[in-house]
This record gives sequence, C-alpha cells and structure tokens, in this order.
Amino acid sequence: MNFRTLFVFLLFFCFTSLNAQIQQGLASIRPLAHEGLLTKSGERFSHDSLVASHRSLPFGSVIKVTNLKTRESINVRINDRGPFIKGRIIDLSQSAGDSINLYLNDITQVKLSVLKLEKNFKPKTNDFKGNYTIQVASYSEKENAINYSTELLKYNLREPVKIKAQKFEEKSLFKVFIGTFETREEAEKYKRQLPKALQNSFITDIEP
Repeated sequence: MNFRTLFVFLLFFCFTSLNAQIQQGLASIRPLAHEGLLTKSGERFSHDSLVASHRSLPFGSVIKVTNLKTRESINVRINDRGPFIKGRIIDLSQSAGDSINLYLNDITQVKLSVLKLEKNFKPKTNDFKGNYTIQVASYSEKENAINYSTELLKYNLREPVKIKAQKFEEKSLFKVFIGTFETREEAEKYKRQLPKALQNSFITDIEP
C-alpha cells in the first residue's frame, strides 16, 4: 500500500468514524412522573440533572444535543435507555430540555454529536439516597446554573450534578450540587478528589 492509498484510506476511516457519531431525529422530555425512578445505569433519574436516555450509546457517554430549529445546544450525559417511540432518538431531562427551548409534551428535531464515548462505565449499585451533598455554585439565574453544570462535564465526575431551586429572602437561587453521600466522611473523601478548580466547594446537608 503506497502513501497516497494509505492517506485516502485514513481519510475515509476518519470520516466514517466521525459520521457514525452523528445522529438526527426527534427529541422529547421524559415525563415528570419519572422523577426518582431507577435508571438502567443504576442512578435515580432527576429532572434537575443534565442527563438523557438513548437506545444504544454507552452509559456515561457525553453528547451534544442541538435543537435544529433554534440552533441552541446542550451537553448531556447518557444514563438510561429509551425512548421507545418510533422516530424519537433521545429523551431529555427537564433541565436539559429547558436549555434548548424544548419543553414538556413537545418534540423537536435535534442533532446528536458524541463528545465522549464512555468505554469503562461502572454501574451504580446504590439508589443515590443520602444525607450530604457538595455545593459547588449558586446563581440567581437558572440559565447560568445550567451553563456551569455543562462545564462540569469536562471533569468526568463520578457523581451526578444537580441543580436545585431554593428560596432565599423571597428570591430564587439556583444551586449546583455534586453527588449524595450517606456520611459526611464519605463526602469529605470525595471532595478531596475533586479538581483544584472545585476545591472551594463545601459540604451541606440535603434538604428534604
């Protein structure tokens, strides 16, 4: 095989590999009643997390979802299987949908681009119930909280990221949390493993 043939082969291989990681179809929002259900990955589903269901992508994979109508996009992590309705290729959490102007009971055309294909996923063996969590940020605007949560995906955190709206002096604050832990010691141990940029976070009790 000469150099020209090798170059054409590699170019074709790269193109087909990239093309295989792009998919277009309909997206929808998971029903509100799915909140707290155990997913196929072992996590409890939360509409506050930037997560999604896909029929075949490995759990833990990160994909970019682009609303083809508005051109808005959001990065989400795959943690469940579905949707199982003809024509639909992905089900999003409410937080993920809100960020691209896709709302409950709506469907829209989207493009999926794989950013990180997880090959070493380890299923969760607990149901994410706990007493403590780690707060990493707080915002007065939900959009800013969503944008920050998207940035956290680059750290490949083992624990899920969630956004919770809480009232403070009659105003809403959108707080960003990482994980849930049974004991403060477990939370402290995990916090020490966080990237340097997140070391200003703090451990707090989970509010009922």
